[in-house]
Amino acid sequence: MTYVLALYLPTQSAGADKDVAAKIPHDCVVESATFVPDADVTANATNYATLTVEANDGAGGAFAAIATAITTASDDILNDTGTSFTLTAPNLEAGQIVQLAKTYAASGVAVAGTLLLTLRRVA
Repeated sequence: MTYVLALYLPTQSAGADKDVAAKIPHDCVVESATFVPDADVTANATNYATLTVEANDGAGGAFAAIATAITTASDDILNDTGTSFTLTAPNLEAGQIVQLAKTYAASGVAVAGTLLLTLRRVA
């Protein structure tokens, strides 16, 4: 069974870190991860955001990236197409917490939007 988990990152000021998270209900494989912003995010080499998809063990352990981070330092993110993450550790277990984390450089950039995770349940 394949389904989509959507995590919404609400609007944050340019100089604010933010994350949103969900608990994984069963063992699964992340087949794709795409971020679709509410509005276009223009690249800026000085003031930019970095978006990271991370997971932890669900018991308070440290978060680790499960996909290559996306930065707006050199690439625009368009709201009509979004941008895809390159998955590096797509296997998740029941009880793990998955999150989208936003960090910033210099003054940063305001970013809001939805992370769409396509998950395939495994036995």
